[in-house]
Amino acid sequence: MLPQLLYRGSVKDLHGSPADETLVFAFSDRYSVFDWGEMPDAIGNKGKALAAITFGLFRHLSSKGIEHHCLGLVDRDMVPLLNPSPSRFLKVKQVQVLRPIRHANTWDYSLYQQRPSACLVPLEVIFRFGLPRGSSLLRRLQENPAYAAELKLPAEIKEGSVFAAPLIEYSSKLEESDRILTRQEAQQLAGMSDKEFTLLASLAQKISLHLHEFFASFDVELWDGKLEFAFTATTLGSRSFTLVDAIGPDELRLIYRGIPLSKELIRQFYLHTPWYQAIKQAQTLAKEKKSTAWRELCRLQLGALPAPLSDQQIQVVSGIYQNIADFTLEACGLRPWFTDKLAFKQVCTLAENFNALS
Repeated sequence: MLPQLLYRGSVKDLHGSPADETLVFAFSDRYSVFDWGEMPDAIGNKGKALAAITFGLFRHLSSKGIEHHCLGLVDRDMVPLLNPSPSRFLKVKQVQVLRPIRHANTWDYSLYQQRPSACLVPLEVIFRFGLPRGSSLLRRLQENPAYAAELKLPAEIKEGSVFAAPLIEYSSKLEESDRILTRQEAQQLAGMSDKEFTLLASLAQKISLHLHEFFASFDVELWDGKLEFAFTATTLGSRSFTLVDAIGPDELRLIYRGIPLSKELIRQFYLHTPWYQAIKQAQTLAKEKKSTAWRELCRLQLGALPAPLSDQQIQVVSGIYQNIADFTLEACGLRPWFTDKLAFKQVCTLAENFNALS
């Protein structure tokens, strides 16, 4: 039997106990966009597909010498699946989470100034190979041209630009809403030495290049993604890092011939709905009130909720996840799981007209 439920997220659940050295990720068919939380419908087979992709990618990164926390797939009775078969349960090493303390409109990260190890790094590390349509970086560069100088990007950067090397950015991880940090802010917030911070950026770049090469092996482009890490024990006064959490289409922007193969497809659909406009209005109201409760303002004051996807849209998104999962498994030398899925070409044809399927 699965251990007790510790946390129910918008996409996956965590099972275990505080005293355990391991956790079980239970990937669900739920999804979330715009940090809203659980959306009103579910994507069939998404949970199993995410487990397969995460397992396969960690397996591939292991072959490249990358340390991570994945221990393998298990079934509901916690039996290891030595010859992996469809499962939505992934066993991982547990990582301590030291949460910053909220003080009015600021966050206290003093725990991290004590240089703890064997705990989560309180950052999301974002890598980018360029600026595809819908990139948040492009919007931020337009709003703040000076930020391009900090990132050492040319002023004429535009949509579709490709970088010579993976660009690394940072955001907060343990706050109510993620916020982009400068490199100096990220290093200070996480309590890292110069050597540690340089190592983290180098490791993120290395992982991103391995992932880029992996997806290119089946003609899928990786444009950007986010990674999470944990501090490992100190060595001669300096800590190292291990890769944690999950990796898949919810964390990566994957594109095939201009077609999004991730939840970006759903995100772009909702960008053109009244609900998204209400989100932006609610966030503005919350900022004026010095509050973070924009979701409640959106629901209660503005009366705005996301409309469900249509059955055909759900079928397309499910097909994307299942095809990426089978591509990943086969690239790792494992048998595919989803024999009854929509053919990849059919999925792509339907995805090109995704908004019209509503």
